[in-house]
Amino acid sequence: MNFLKNTVLLWTILLIGASLIPTQLAYAQSTAFNYQGYLRDGGVPANGLYDFQFKLYDAAVAGSQVGVTVTFDDLSVADGLFTVLLDYGGNAFYADRWLQIEARPGASVAVHTVLTPRVKITPTPQALYAYVAGSLLLPFSATVNNPSDLFSITQTGAGGSGFFRVNNAANAGNALFAQTNGAGNAFAARTSGTGNAGFFRNTNAANGSATLYSQTNGSGAAIVGGTNGTGSAGFFDQTNVLNFSASLTAQTNGLGPAVRGIALGASPAGAFESASGRALVAQITLAGNASNTLEVSTVGTGRGGLISLTNAGNASDGLEVYTAGTGRGGWFRLINPANASDGLEVITDGTGRAGYFRTTNAANSSTTLEARSTSTVDGTYTIMGLSMGLTGNTRAIYGNNMSGSMGATAVEGWATAASPDRIFGVKGASNSLNDGGAGVQAIGNGVAGPGMPQAAALEIFNGAIRVNGEQRPAGTLEADIDWTPVLSCPANCPDGPPACPHTHIIGWRGCIELRNDLIIPGPPNIGSIIQATVEADTHCQMCVYVQVYNKRLGRVCFCLTSVGCQRPPSRMWVHYVIINPEPRGPDVGFPCGAP
Repeated sequence: MNFLKNTVLLWTILLIGASLIPTQLAYAQSTAFNYQGYLRDGGVPANGLYDFQFKLYDAAVAGSQVGVTVTFDDLSVADGLFTVLLDYGGNAFYADRWLQIEARPGASVAVHTVLTPRVKITPTPQALYAYVAGSLLLPFSATVNNPSDLFSITQTGAGGSGFFRVNNAANAGNALFAQTNGAGNAFAARTSGTGNAGFFRNTNAANGSATLYSQTNGSGAAIVGGTNGTGSAGFFDQTNVLNFSASLTAQTNGLGPAVRGIALGASPAGAFESASGRALVAQITLAGNASNTLEVSTVGTGRGGLISLTNAGNASDGLEVYTAGTGRGGWFRLINPANASDGLEVITDGTGRAGYFRTTNAANSSTTLEARSTSTVDGTYTIMGLSMGLTGNTRAIYGNNMSGSMGATAVEGWATAASPDRIFGVKGASNSLNDGGAGVQAIGNGVAGPGMPQAAALEIFNGAIRVNGEQRPAGTLEADIDWTPVLSCPANCPDGPPACPHTHIIGWRGCIELRNDLIIPGPPNIGSIIQATVEADTHCQMCVYVQVYNKRLGRVCFCLTSVGCQRPPSRMWVHYVIINPEPRGPDVGFPCGAP
């Protein structure tokens, strides 16, 4: 059979519009469409039975086939006309398409003859994916493999681009559900204007559900807010002044934190600001919860926490931590060994406390404030109080015990380590330029006044007083004394015995000098009060006495006197104690028995 390939007349018949619209876009229609063609055989209109194959391509020449091959065997052709119903599915016509027709006589088993050229599909079949107002058939479902957006709506007027609403009060389904199995976003909202990229609102006052709920079963974040501009990545605003709920509530049933702030730059990882109420409240409401109410951890070189009150008129506490459970109120830890910053620094520029710790449970036997250090480096402190004020009666550490029970203590220090080295329960140091300063001050004011009743300023229980240092207030001088005899009647016999047989040695005297920067000269001012005793390593028949004289700045002489004719041992030890009174000066003395 001889087909006139180049003169074959093929055309698309424009039928009723509804017949060309697929099921997803029209009422009760399919994705198939009618195609009517005209075939000549041997130069005359064809008649009889013919076999046809219809293939869809994405190009006029060559290209790739789209969809399946539609085959018709023994199709009747009358006067050259034939009609077929072609169906390539709803996803075939999202771009230009060309129809390739192949034919042969019905009784032939030869290869189909390709009719050229391919026929470009006119716009009528492409109405399969065109928008038809008011004709969307629901439910709608489609699966498409295309690099372009599958659904795009542009609104040039004043209305919204899309509106999804569930009016059934008993419907628990989603008004809009977006899901992705790829690496992109399941839902993305973007604005290039001045409005919100996304807006979620709950208008039912009785609705206790979340206005926005995000959930993930993977390892990523349920919600991520990012900004490339100068605004906030996330903003939560509570505009109802009678609403006592939180603007932001984070809850976790897992092992991770409910809220985590990460700063990769120099800005804070979290900032809380309040115009009148608390900026941050951390609270555990479950009595059996032993976890930390607040835990701050850093592996960097910055502070674990910084709390600052910059309002000079603010009399509130810089930090208030409250827990009703059994765990800590706060826990601050720096786990970077190279971090030299403070684990916690609290600063106030106002008139309130920088930190306040209080135990209100009368049955609580725990410590209100406990500080521990596992450092083995000399010179480290578990607690250090530093008062930087140049004037005023300020205190680096202040303890006030208002208990009326015996043994109650405002500040108590224990040295419990089983170590051969010297350890200290409490240590005080003073670098004051004023010689009236002190590392530790003990005040013995009684209830009714100083010494009333006889309240002790310092009590030592089962322990000795130990002094240390080059300029210590107590110590021992060891020296070989150059004894000089003391004669009777030296004025009548200056040559002494044996020139004067009636002049006798009645005693011995010697001197030793102590040099110590703690010594304050006197009199006429009293200066330092120095108590001294003398000790020998052998027995003396007569006692040896010591007298303080010639007290100058940083030095004093001890005069040793022994009564009797026997010369005392040369090696002597003088024990001394230096006490500097404040204010300086003698007290008023009264005759014994005076009223």
